[in-house]
Amino acid sequence: MEALFSARELRVDERGAPAIDGLTVDTRGERVIVLGAPRTLFDAAAGMRRPARGDLKIFGEAATSALEANRVAGAPLDPPVPPSWSPFTYAAWSARLVGHGRAEAQRLAVDALTRLRMEGIGAIPFRVAPPNVRRAAVVAGAIATGAPVVVFEDPTIGFPDEVARATAQRVRDALASVRWIMFGGRAPLDTPLVSAADEVIVLDAGRVVAQGDPADLAKHDRMVAVRVAGAAGAFAALARERGAEVWGDGAHLTIELTGELRTRDLLAIATEASAVLVEIRPLARAFA
Repeated sequence: MEALFSARELRVDERGAPAIDGLTVDTRGERVIVLGAPRTLFDAAAGMRRPARGDLKIFGEAATSALEANRVAGAPLDPPVPPSWSPFTYAAWSARLVGHGRAEAQRLAVDALTRLRMEGIGAIPFRVAPPNVRRAAVVAGAIATGAPVVVFEDPTIGFPDEVARATAQRVRDALASVRWIMFGGRAPLDTPLVSAADEVIVLDAGRVVAQGDPADLAKHDRMVAVRVAGAAGAFAALARERGAEVWGDGAHLTIELTGELRTRDLLAIATEASAVLVEIRPLARAFA
């Protein structure tokens, strides 16, 4: 079976410069969360931006082609919407734009809003709707297209905990019958969308530093992503000698500290190897 999301030597540009370059990854799940990616990767996965180089596929099909064929739909974070529109109008027009007739589009819009438990608020104009309603409406628009894959940005960013949890529960339940990919910066493990995911991919500087089941990744609370300047190979070899588990090559490494090793020990190992640790990012931050 083809991977839900796969990339090969992917480069995606933002204003002529690479926002992500060299990404290679295959997902194994059907409800996937990608953390730490630039916004441009969401755009590309949703078929809204063409790669500058390499391949990005949704179930084996180029994402741009999947969008054109209504096999993937995107729900970006806070897109511009006409203030006079309502969630129902937005969802219905989303369905119309992919080719559904008026009556079918209205039916799909009602169904999408029902899935999100928005039946009583579907007619509220966006100009007076609270942010959680506007964001849920954008997800409703993606669902209303009828696409079997929905790619969306984390709709809970910046919300108070109670509002974030309620929004995440609505979105999780509404997407129960489709495959989905969520892009975000961080995602606490106890949130409904992370609990529903069967795979999390953590990126750092456009490279995969961790991938797997959310609960399994949470156990690796001593894993860090490091960026090395200078003798990276010597640093990696010496870190392994001292008991660390090291993945990757070149300047970007993923390290799991074992035994008595601490982050400060990596600094000493770098000095001994004539290398410099430019950056150290604990994996646990992605789930904070």
